[in-house]
Amino acid sequence: MKVLYIAHSAEMQGAGFALLNILQGMVERNINVYVVVPREGRLTVILKDMGIPFLIIPFFNAIYPRFDNTIRSFLLFIPRLFRTLLYNKLAEKRLHVFLKRRHIDIIHSNTGVIHFGAQVASKLSIPHVWHIREYQTVGLNYKILGGLEHLKKELSNSNNHVIAITKGIFDFFHLKENKDIVIYDGVFKTTDNIRLSKQKENYFLFVGDLIRGKGIFSALMAFEEIAKKNPGVEFWIVGNTNADFAKRLEKSPFKFRIRMFGFCSHVKVYDLMYNAKALLVPSYFEGFGFIVVEAMLNGCIVIGRNEAGVKEQFDNGLKYTGIEIGLRFESQAELISRMQYVCDTSFDNFIPMIKAAQNVIQKYTVSQNVDPVSYTHLRAHETGAY
Repeated sequence: MKVLYIAHSAEMQGAGFALLNILQGMVERNINVYVVVPREGRLTVILKDMGIPFLIIPFFNAIYPRFDNTIRSFLLFIPRLFRTLLYNKLAEKRLHVFLKRRHIDIIHSNTGVIHFGAQVASKLSIPHVWHIREYQTVGLNYKILGGLEHLKKELSNSNNHVIAITKGIFDFFHLKENKDIVIYDGVFKTTDNIRLSKQKENYFLFVGDLIRGKGIFSALMAFEEIAKKNPGVEFWIVGNTNADFAKRLEKSPFKFRIRMFGFCSHVKVYDLMYNAKALLVPSYFEGFGFIVVEAMLNGCIVIGRNEAGVKEQFDNGLKYTGIEIGLRFESQAELISRMQYVCDTSFDNFIPMIKAAQNVIQKYTVSQNVDPVSYTHLRAHETGAY
């Protein structure tokens, strides 16, 4: 079987790491894989190292350009929209030609913001697997090209075999029980990597895109309140910055107690989690929460917004173990309260929570993700529709 995967970005975020885990699992199952990426980036470097063939086809996510009520965004809105439509149409044609030459059996779009894969698959009568990882219109506040209802209609097409990474996303897009499926992401290969240290350093950690949808501004404001009462505590941030956040950070009265790491390797991030007081996950409507599982893997307390994918993981943990596996919050005041609680409480008191979390996340191994994904491919290949 030949499967072509389309990645929405060449950078490494949760979706990228999840895709790499799937690719490795498929290669181990003797499935021929190809990858389409929109440009060169960290993902293509890793693909080269893995020996996985890839094709660069420039395209943009199928969302309207952001509009922030500035003159600049007003003037650039139409040119940016035209660029998106033009590039995606050209990408559709290039992919069409490539697929006819290579006789690909299945197209797998790795995120919901990729639309041209489904369009080409339909034209060529090739089964299309659509991996939906984000709510899109909430949290990230994307404006979907064609609208949300149009996307739901496309997802319901019998040629599209949809994988939702949480039950919440499954329900949000009104997916079908007899056609579509929920498959949680595979985050780590083996439970041998689970670890726990009682010697924590005095910093809170944030890992992710430094955008409002991921809650970084909320996290920064919460830290500033905590810093007033706790002179030694620091805030360490992993993620590529942008002009908006850099401007806000420069105004912080506690910027001298904030460390910026930019992009880090998996090993580095895991070590930062291993030593942190807690990981902050203030994202609004997080699809799954890849970093939640990674933090728990490394014995790190998770302070997470009680919404969407993070809530679903916490709820699953509570149901499975009978105790909370993380510290939930629903407001800015509660986020500050949870952080102060971590500062005031002996780490030993959190060990039962952490061990319960590590027990729960054993269901998030790569094999437990790749097996049902592989089965989805097989069903799509054999039947074309459920």
